[in-house]
Amino acid sequence: MKVKTLTLLIILLILIAVYSVLFFSTVRIKKNIADLDVKIEILQTENQNLESQYLDLQDPAYIESIARKKLYMTEVKDFYVVEIRAK
Repeated sequence: MKVKTLTLLIILLILIAVYSVLFFSTVRIKKNIADLDVKIEILQTENQNLESQYLDLQDPAYIESIARKKLYMTEVKDFYVVEIRAK
């Protein structure tokens, strides 16, 4: 009777150990999934911002406003072409 009880106790301890390993592995994997979900959200937001910047940089009016503000460029209103002929 003692051998049978000891065998069952050993089997129970082995099952508890296997369950513990699987449980903690599952918890670690769920934490990794949550971390990756946060990274995905951050990257999606960054991607949307970059797409918006890309569309802005395709707009001639936006490019002109940047040129005026940051590069202090102005639009030439009148200009003359002078032709010089050699004699």
